[in-house]
Amino acid sequence: MAHRLWLRWTGIRAFRSSKIWCVADCGGFACISIAYAILLSSYAVCYIFVLDYGHTTADFHLLLFLTGMICLAISSHLRAMLTDPGVVKSSKALPLAQNDCNDAEEKTFCKKCEMYRPARAHHCSTCNACVEMMDHHCPWVNNCVGLYNRKYFLLFVMYTFQYCASVIFLIVHRIAFCWGTYKGRHRRRRRWKHTTTTKTSTTTEFSSIADVSPFSCPAGSQEDGLRIVCMSLIMMLGIIFGMFTIVMLCDQVSSIMQDITTIESMKGKARGSGSLSFYCGPFSFRWFVPCVSPQLQKQKKKIETQRV
Repeated sequence: MAHRLWLRWTGIRAFRSSKIWCVADCGGFACISIAYAILLSSYAVCYIFVLDYGHTTADFHLLLFLTGMICLAISSHLRAMLTDPGVVKSSKALPLAQNDCNDAEEKTFCKKCEMYRPARAHHCSTCNACVEMMDHHCPWVNNCVGLYNRKYFLLFVMYTFQYCASVIFLIVHRIAFCWGTYKGRHRRRRRWKHTTTTKTSTTTEFSSIADVSPFSCPAGSQEDGLRIVCMSLIMMLGIIFGMFTIVMLCDQVSSIMQDITTIESMKGKARGSGSLSFYCGPFSFRWFVPCVSPQLQKQKKKIETQRV
């Protein structure tokens, strides 16, 4: 059973909150380590083997784009992991007898927390708490996906998919470009072989081109074996995680548009009509930045005020 840790933030208010929510779960920490290892290793492979340290102007611009994608993915992940998903605090949960009839009908009783909670709140056994509009507990962010961090989770899977797609595109483009260069050199070698009568010149040209690999343009390298292994492994992981994140992204968007959570869907609740603006606010650039929406922040303050 994981324990709930409330860490008081006394330094820079980076998350616009005086507290950071963190779940102490070994399985969650292991998944986080795997996720960061894959993201950072893929970035290193692209930086060293695919973009050649950004020497050319085009490679430098692609490197900046890739850096922006991974920074947005990591920042969204941190916000989803360290933000209170909407935990119903026992100190603010009023007994049913103290509420009017209308409020009573909108509450349910949690036997594990031994308190009344909002109707759409569900108990998470990993977090050991009831979470408002809980969608599911995600080990990859080591947190529940609930009312106040669902936007961050949505951005995390979106930017992770874009990052995986970018890595796959860069590797495929690199292989295609180098293969074309490799084939062009062999065509020049064959023409040189047919037109040159000097055996020494032909042998020299053949040996200088035969050592070149399709993965080592514009010149041969002793790191071809490591390059091939790293690029192949990162491309395979990119395909796997890209497919996983695009499925998660489509599922989350579909659930939000139907105003239903994963738990409610499994229980057979009727689907309604929702909007992304409920979590992200009015459409603006803030939709694509891992920052809290003013609309949701006002709603949170209103809910907390009503429960005091």
